[in-house]
Amino acid sequence: MRAAKRRLAMRVAAILGGLVIGLVLFEAFAQFAGAVRELAESGKGAEGPRQAAPHAYQPAPWYHRYPSVAVAMHTVLVPFSEDFGHFGRHNSQGFRSPEYTTAHPPGVFRIVCVGDSFTYGWGVRAPETFPPALERLFARDGKKHPPVEVINIGIAGSRPTDNFVRLLAHGESLAPDLVIFQLQSNDLEYSLLCPYVDFFGEYFFNQDHRDGFENWLTTKTVLGKKMRKAEEKKYARALMVSEEKRMVRPDSFELRFYREVLKALAEWRKRTGTPVLFLSFPLMDSNRRGNNFKNYTEPNQANANLERMAAIAKEYGFPVVDMADVLRQKAAGRYMAVSEHDGHPNPLSHELAAEALHDTILQSLFPKGLPEPRPAGAKWAQELQ
Repeated sequence: MRAAKRRLAMRVAAILGGLVIGLVLFEAFAQFAGAVRELAESGKGAEGPRQAAPHAYQPAPWYHRYPSVAVAMHTVLVPFSEDFGHFGRHNSQGFRSPEYTTAHPPGVFRIVCVGDSFTYGWGVRAPETFPPALERLFARDGKKHPPVEVINIGIAGSRPTDNFVRLLAHGESLAPDLVIFQLQSNDLEYSLLCPYVDFFGEYFFNQDHRDGFENWLTTKTVLGKKMRKAEEKKYARALMVSEEKRMVRPDSFELRFYREVLKALAEWRKRTGTPVLFLSFPLMDSNRRGNNFKNYTEPNQANANLERMAAIAKEYGFPVVDMADVLRQKAAGRYMAVSEHDGHPNPLSHELAAEALHDTILQSLFPKGLPEPRPAGAKWAQELQ
């Protein structure tokens, strides 16, 4: 009996030993394969290192920096530069817009659009963005109103305060007859934590899980590493949601700062006599694969923050075009994002935004027709030479 038990124990030990050796070999092979794949993906070899496509745009300081210049307290893109990743060409002023005179043209109703990457037109070609689409809609109206010029001074990554400074430093000199001020769901994110939430999420997760057997299991094995990545994403998302909730508290820096920007913008509107129309754009949920738009705008903290910002804009007397409502009504199951990996609006979204702006301008802002444009700027003749 004892001999039989010993033989059974030896067999079990042999089986377990084999399993352990097998796991060790599998792990070693997996790590070796990963190293080979990483080396291959590094692009080093006979063909030389891969070259990343240059992106000539300048997000706000809390984002990565790209070629730009500072002019009169605001940031513009490098004049005449190109953003090959987003089909962007920038004019002599450093904006993604056709050339324009600073002086107001005679007999022209001038609209200036200020905003972030949604106004800039991230991921779509310049004619597909809503500013030129809006200009085309007015042109199709014929002689119902004066010619309309729409200028795009959007800069990717900017926030309301950046947009207001740009309006003061550059847009005001254009003497616009109307300003379109674009909002987006991340406009309260002034904290460094928010734009780099994936990085910080991983960092804080690692700080909380750096001891014990679980840490060893999830950092030393292939399966464990995959499980850890999934947990890091959940941790980062929870961290982001927590930050988003904090930002709309009445005492938060972000919300108080946003109110101060709107207060200053309201004073600018009064001083210049220039009407301001807000365009509130939700982030396209690019992973929905073209489902009905009700899925894009399902309740979440980011959309709740955007609704709060739009409500505050209305408190200051700014009319708001809510693209979430527009797209719920008109998307009809069509794809609204640039791609499955990019939540910026695609050409269809921009076209719907232009239509909504066109209708709001003519039906709500100026129901009796566009007012007489401002007279030609003092330097108009000089700029034409």
